[in-house]
Amino acid sequence: HHIYNYMLINAYSTLRSLLVPALLWPPTNYKPRSITNVLTETCLQLFREHYLYESIVKQFLHQVFKFVNCVLFNELMDNGEKYCTHPQGFDLKLKISNLQGWASKAIRIDITDDLAHMIQAANIIIMDKSVFADKETVQSICPNLNFSQIEVILESFTPEKPGPDPVLEQVRKIIHELAELEAKQNPLPILRLNEMQNVI
Repeated sequence: HHIYNYMLINAYSTLRSLLVPALLWPPTNYKPRSITNVLTETCLQLFREHYLYESIVKQFLHQVFKFVNCVLFNELMDNGEKYCTHPQGFDLKLKISNLQGWASKAIRIDITDDLAHMIQAANIIIMDKSVFADKETVQSICPNLNFSQIEVILESFTPEKPGPDPVLEQVRKIIHELAELEAKQNPLPILRLNEMQNVI
């Protein structure tokens, strides 16, 4: 357990500075490959050298991708206005898809649930905003997000056309009311995720 924890924290520390540039910034020298290279070279190689059970390797990578999800989502909550545009939303979807493809090929795992918050956030950014006028539709599109988190993303969103957007304004109003209602039931709605919750 001590060695596993040490490797997990070491992976977190190595990846932390790469995640936002590689996955949230507009195309730069940092790409999803920056992340998968770290995982291949520092983690998978070491695990194979020590003949660790595949189930342990899979568990380790699930935990790493949950960390990736938390770091990126917290950045979105803190600085959403930098990232919530249609082009960046599509870019994010593509980059997440690259990570999913790598995980499926390298170690045969599905990391969709591990990256759930980011996948759903990307959907909010790129989808037609009129669908968010219906509470049930919102909850089916974003089952992992609360209304306060959805509100942050919609408030941060910059439409491609300058000027007022009546649909977006109406949707923001509806989501704001749902977030307020939610806050009455839960006085401390969670915006940020706990990055270290998966350390054993």
